[in-house]
Amino acid sequence: MPILQTISRQLLKITNLEIWKPLLNRDFRMLWFSETLSFLGDRIHFIAIIWLTYEVFESGFAMATVLAVSSIPRSVFMLVGGAISDWWSPKKIALYANLIRAVLLVIFIFLINTEVVSLGMLYVFAVIFGFIGALSYPAFMSLIPLTTNGKNLEAANGLMQGSSRFCGMVGPAIAGLIVATFGASVAFSIDAATFAIGAAALSVIRVRRQKSEYTNQEEVRTVRAVFRDIRTGILFAWRDPFLRAVLLVIVVLNFSMSGPFIIGLATLSNTVFDSGALNFGILLAAYSGSGLAGMFIAGSVKRFKSRSIILFAVPAIVGLGMISLGLNHHVVFFLLVIAIMGMVMAYGNVVVFAWIQRVVPSDIIGRVMSLIMVASIGLEPVSYAIAGMFVDEFVELVFVVSGVMIASIAVILLANGTIMSLYKAEQEMTVDPTD
Repeated sequence: MPILQTISRQLLKITNLEIWKPLLNRDFRMLWFSETLSFLGDRIHFIAIIWLTYEVFESGFAMATVLAVSSIPRSVFMLVGGAISDWWSPKKIALYANLIRAVLLVIFIFLINTEVVSLGMLYVFAVIFGFIGALSYPAFMSLIPLTTNGKNLEAANGLMQGSSRFCGMVGPAIAGLIVATFGASVAFSIDAATFAIGAAALSVIRVRRQKSEYTNQEEVRTVRAVFRDIRTGILFAWRDPFLRAVLLVIVVLNFSMSGPFIIGLATLSNTVFDSGALNFGILLAAYSGSGLAGMFIAGSVKRFKSRSIILFAVPAIVGLGMISLGLNHHVVFFLLVIAIMGMVMAYGNVVVFAWIQRVVPSDIIGRVMSLIMVASIGLEPVSYAIAGMFVDEFVELVFVVSGVMIASIAVILLANGTIMSLYKAEQEMTVDPTD
């Protein structure tokens, strides 16, 4: 898209920020455009399916079960999606995933308009969409280094994650307005259009992948072969000290922060702060907005990208932040701490993802990224359930215990020598990892 290239050149010229450089690359530009539309479509779909379910069945339980049914196949099949994207073309997987979702939405819209909607039908569509998401996410993450030729990966990930975060902020508002004004069918129609246009953009990108070392491309894909590929990916990640530490940090952050942060903030907003719902929304907006800033900074600066320091600093700062939230209930203090946490988390995500995409071979990157995704979402339901058991009576303690668990990982990684060994390895490198 020439207009995006022109805008990117002007932004780079005016601001001199690294984050715009990947958009000068045609293939990445089309990938970014496609995925931004998909991000927006996902947010519209989320709001529209919730509203449709409640409108038809008037049941909170129905809404919860539809969302749960959608999330289960994403968690269960994510590793399979990673193995398939390493074996087959990630471009084709992402392209066909968008096309299939567009076609399914057209069918779904027809059923809605003919008033043939049942809870069982919603479950079926939710499972299919969840399964497609599990296949497409590793493929999409594999395409980032392939479309950039391994260059400017911090900037590329900053743009991608920034788009996702931005769509997460504005998408629900847009979807709510569309659903309230025109109905769920129109929202799903726009959702289908985003996937169709995204597929068209993906169809023109060109990617080259190195000769396979970790996957036998000629082997017929049996179930046993797929599971063997998954095992290869797990062993690859486990044998690498940095990847092993990253997975550990992500699992602890996922388990210790997801439930306490969201449910704890909601509880404090209702019991301590005035105007509970308003304050809750403002606090979450501060977290999202600062995260967007963190991604932008990570994609723009060349310094301060030591993976060892980031691996220590992120859990240390986030852990101390959670502890402080449990000890001080001043709303301005909350805003400041949450903004710092959001910025640090987002900055770390961009730098770590870029490093992984830079050093992990392209024929196993899908499995590695799927492992990271499973680590990121796998324990969320457990975290929510445990936090929900204690926040009503011990909300301050929930924040403190969560923070101690998160900060402890930073201490453990420092004490067992992981941080120092990674730092020494970085100092011995003769090539700047950001080049």
